[in-house]
Amino acid sequence: MRILVTASILSANSFAQTLSYNPAQILEKTVSLTYYSTEYIFITNNSDQVLDLSFELIDENLPQQWSATGCTNMICYTNIPDAGSLGILQPGREAYLSINLSVNEVAGDCELKFAVFDQSNPLIRDTLAFIYHATEDLSNQTPQPWAKLNFAQNVVTVFLLNESVSTFLYVFDLQGNQVVNRKLEEISAVTLAQFPEGIYVVVVRDENGKELVQKVVKT
Repeated sequence: MRILVTASILSANSFAQTLSYNPAQILEKTVSLTYYSTEYIFITNNSDQVLDLSFELIDENLPQQWSATGCTNMICYTNIPDAGSLGILQPGREAYLSINLSVNEVAGDCELKFAVFDQSNPLIRDTLAFIYHATEDLSNQTPQPWAKLNFAQNVVTVFLLNESVSTFLYVFDLQGNQVVNRKLEEISAVTLAQFPEGIYVVVVRDENGKELVQKVVKT
């Protein structure tokens, strides 16, 4: 558990006048044991000033058997990030923090709590949280496939059922040029933000020849 002590914290009502959250400041879900997906909390600058937003992990109790990584509108991480930047947010613009989670067939509870704050104004500070409850009551579902691919906010996220089998991610543009070649972990996230807008072909292929192919539209 990580605990951050601060000298001053703005009240939730006052802070909400500066930033708003979608779908909520606290995102709480009850999920099945076969759950593996990505959840987003979007943060909008409602003020008339430019904000230099950052975040810091202040509490987490991820079960040992679960797997998780995180992404922001700036970068994707190979784990749950301890801290990072959400960028310079102009009035009316949006940033996000997302969690890629697989509960790996194990029941349990988890809370990931982050502080969000403006670098130049210590009074602009609040918390947001992702809370998960994985229960056997909802586990009567089709078993996980060998791989699952999500695409949202120009980020490709791949969940693997068996990371002991070498698996790679390839991304091609419509001219057949390979723009991404990456060995995958149990959960991997790759941003396409640096590439031109258009249609891309995403291929997940393991050493045994299993293949998952999906077209995505980068905006």
